[in-house]
Amino acid sequence: MKLILRFIALKMSILRVDAAIIKRKKVKRNGYESIIIPCYNIENEIRFCINSLLNQRYKNLELIIIDDGSSDGTYKVCEELAVYDSRIKLIKQKNKGVSEARNKGLREASGNLICFVDGDDIVSED
Repeated sequence: MKLILRFIALKMSILRVDAAIIKRKKVKRNGYESIIIPCYNIENEIRFCINSLLNQRYKNLELIIIDDGSSDGTYKVCEELAVYDSRIKLIKQKNKGVSEARNKGLREASGNLICFVDGDDIVSED
């Protein structure tokens, strides 16, 4: 039940995208879904999150991972995974908080749809 509610909340977050950012962006008709993943000091969890998203049946997506100044090996784990899959876009920034990390992801997103996933989430298959 918790996972279903979490999924509904994630889908609803698409509707909460900052309108000012969307107005500044030219919408591309590429059929992509951009999944924005802010992460901070979750070295042990981030691999499971990324793999759960990459293993979905729907493959037309991009993962935008924003490392928000982690002091553990989070960035290194993400870097290792990005080498093997071109759909991963990895961004590193100084610690500015989850809101700024999500906004950075919105600026970098190129998909028609945008979804937010926390770095310690595991998304069930399809």
